[in-house]
Amino acid sequence: MTIANVPAGVEPSEWETDRSLTYRILRGAPRNIGGRSDVSVTTSAVQLDDGWVDSGAAIEPPKVFLEAGGDGLTIAQALRLASTLVEAVEELERWRARPNG
Repeated sequence: MTIANVPAGVEPSEWETDRSLTYRILRGAPRNIGGRSDVSVTTSAVQLDDGWVDSGAAIEPPKVFLEAGGDGLTIAQALRLASTLVEAVEELERWRARPNG
């Protein structure tokens, strides 16, 4: 198995083997929306043991998760959320662009 490097700021799980595939889950650091501790955006992707991030062909595609509280967002908070979502997607695109090993 190739020991693949972890992108900066990413929390990897332990390596697992399932269906003859060896992989781990990469979780990006949570991004909070200014002024709201109950709204955050996180990223997650499956990294295969050859260093590549799965596009969804093997296990599942990279994902963006949104945690949101019960109150609505102000205009400024909504704009920050939109910007944060774009940052999260760009992070996942960087992970998919090249092997991390």
